[in-house]
Amino acid sequence: MSTAALMSPEKSNPSSSCSPWLMLQPVYEAGATCTAATTLTYKFYNLAENRVVTLWDPPIPGDLMKFRGSSGGGWLSLVQRRTRDLFLYNPIARRHIKLPPFYGQHDYLALKKCILSCSPDSEKCVAVSLIHFANSMAVCCPLSSDKWTWFGTCSGSSNYIDCVYSTSQQILFALTDSFQLEAWDLTISSPQLIRIMGEFSSILHRKENLTKKELLQSRDDLTCWYSYHLVVAGEDLLVLTQYTLLSVDSDGLYVEYNRPFELPTVTIDFDVHRYDPEDGDLKYVEGSCLGGWALFVGIHSHSVALRAPELKPNSIYFTDPFASSINHGNYDIGIFSYEDKTVSPCYYPCDPPNLKPIFPPPIWFFPSSF
Repeated sequence: MSTAALMSPEKSNPSSSCSPWLMLQPVYEAGATCTAATTLTYKFYNLAENRVVTLWDPPIPGDLMKFRGSSGGGWLSLVQRRTRDLFLYNPIARRHIKLPPFYGQHDYLALKKCILSCSPDSEKCVAVSLIHFANSMAVCCPLSSDKWTWFGTCSGSSNYIDCVYSTSQQILFALTDSFQLEAWDLTISSPQLIRIMGEFSSILHRKENLTKKELLQSRDDLTCWYSYHLVVAGEDLLVLTQYTLLSVDSDGLYVEYNRPFELPTVTIDFDVHRYDPEDGDLKYVEGSCLGGWALFVGIHSHSVALRAPELKPNSIYFTDPFASSINHGNYDIGIFSYEDKTVSPCYYPCDPPNLKPIFPPPIWFFPSSF
C-alpha cells in the first residue's frame, strides 16, 4: 500500500484563521414555547478560550428555523421547513441573507450542507448546496441569483456524499458514493467539470478497510458504519473515512441490537488518504504524517484544516456523522488523535457511561471572516 505525508502547515503557508467554536444546543427564552415568534439564545463553545459564548438571535418571521451547518467565514445555514427558504446567518454580526428556495429537482430538501467560496458580500461568491441522497449539487450567487443551478455527473442510484471548496485553487472537489472523485470550476456562470480525478472503490471500500481494525478482527458481526469527508489541508486534498460502531452499552461494549441508532454510536477510528495529483491516486497517510494539522469534520459542517497553538496537532475534531432525523440522539463528539488512535472529549463527555443524546446535533462554527 502506497503511503504519503502531508505538507506541514508552516511550509504550506495557509491563511490564518481563528479557532473554531462548537455550536451547542440553543436555549429558548424563559416561558416561551417553540414557535416562530420564540427568541433564541445560541451558545457556542470557544475552543481557544475554553468558555461558552452566548449570542442572542432576533427571530425571523415565518416558521421556526432549522440549522443546516456551518458555511465558513462566520456564516451558518438555516432552513425554514415549511417554505423551504434557505438563509445564510452570521450570529456575530446578526445578519441574514436570503438565498433562493429549493424547488423542482429535490423538493424534499434534505439539505446536508451549504458552503461558500468567499464572503457572500462579494459578487464572485457562490454558495454550493449538497443534498442528502441526491445525484446532483446546486449552486447560486447569494447577491444576484433567483434560483439554484443543479449540476453533477451522477446518474441512476449514484449520489454525492461530500464536497469541499479550495479557495487557493478555486476548485470544488466532490465525492460520490461510488467513490468517484471530481473537480469542478465554479468561476463561470454554469459549473463546468474540470476532470474526473479517479474512481477509488478499491481503496476506500469498507470491507477492505474494516479488516484492518483491531476491534473488528476477532468478530465478523459488529455493525460498523463508515462515513466519508473531504478536507483541503494547504494544497493537499484529503479523503477521511470515519468508522462508527452503531450500538454500544454504558460500558462501551458493542451490543447486538436489531434497532440501530437507538443506542449510542461511538467513533472508533479514522483513515486518511491524500490525493496525489502526479499519479492520480489516493495514498494512505500514516498516523505520524498528518503534518501537524487539526482537521474539523461533521455531517452539516464545512470541513476545515487549521493550525493554532490551542488546537491538538495531528488530530481530527469530529461531530456525530448521523443526521438527527435518523439517530435517536447525537452522542458522538470528540477529538481523535490520529497518532495514538485515542479519543478525548470536546466539551461533551465521550466516555460511554456519560453519553447523553443531544438535539439538535452540535456543529462546527468558524467565526473568522474569509
